[in-house]
Amino acid sequence: MPDNPRGYVHRQHGLQPSDPHMAEYYRHFRDVDVVDFTDEMLRQLIAASREAGGFIDAVVHGCATESTHIHVLVSWKARREWESIRRSIRTALSRMLNEKFGKGDWFTDGSSRKRVRDHEHFDYLVLEYLPGHSMSWVREQDRVAAETRDSLRHVSVRERSKRRRKQK
Repeated sequence: MPDNPRGYVHRQHGLQPSDPHMAEYYRHFRDVDVVDFTDEMLRQLIAASREAGGFIDAVVHGCATESTHIHVLVSWKARREWESIRRSIRTALSRMLNEKFGKGDWFTDGSSRKRVRDHEHFDYLVLEYLPGHSMSWVREQDRVAAETRDSLRHVSVRERSKRRRKQK
């Protein structure tokens, strides 16, 4: 939500600073209650995301969860649009939640989609962003490759993150 002290992601404008007024606006106009996933649900979401990759011919590089949402870092070579990949993963997650925790309205209709720009962005996601969530998983080979690339940079993605946090 926009009142998160760390800020929030706006679907069209990316990362935004914390905004209590926008949070009230969101709460006023939402049409369903916010889902608050339990720790067991979060573990199951990560497991189901990892499994889904094999069924849709995609590689799930990592997942991260908070009590209200999940991030899945995925790549694929097939000629499929990102909406199709997202829909397949969302369907797999919804099906699992319905089977294990009862039928529910688990996810919003839309979601943010941010394309990974380059290796540096990927490495930031693998080394900093995903592990910064309450629960996360990253493929070991991706973590090792990201650490190797990052060690060769003039300023590592981890150091940049530390500098940004100090500036705030």
